[in-house]
Amino acid sequence: MASSNNDDIAAVLHQILQNQQTFESNLNNLSTEMTNLRTRLAPPGFQPMGFDIPSQTYHTPSIKLELPRFDGSDPLGWIFKIKQFFEFHNIPEDQRLRMASFYMEGEALTWYQWMHSNGQLLSWPMFLHALK
Repeated sequence: MASSNNDDIAAVLHQILQNQQTFESNLNNLSTEMTNLRTRLAPPGFQPMGFDIPSQTYHTPSIKLELPRFDGSDPLGWIFKIKQFFEFHNIPEDQRLRMASFYMEGEALTWYQWMHSNGQLLSWPMFLHALK
């Protein structure tokens, strides 16, 4: 009876080892196929960095433009300039409100702080509407 149990255990171990070898072989084949796909699909000069998904990047033109500070005077003129600035630099809409606040000063900054602290400025479009 002990011999039968040993034979059963040996058979199970043999099957586990075969499964492991098959798994390793399949994994190596998959890795080779992934490398081949990356090579075929990557643009020239592309350097893969493992399996990480690259974060979205934004093209920033090489021309440096200064965004004028806003003190509360001529809001429509400043809105035009800041919209042009953001479009030129491809700034995502969800970052525009925060960036605009860095260019406010004086009465405009006081107004912005009050509006922000009272939940009146939740989005870029809301900010533009309130500023007008």
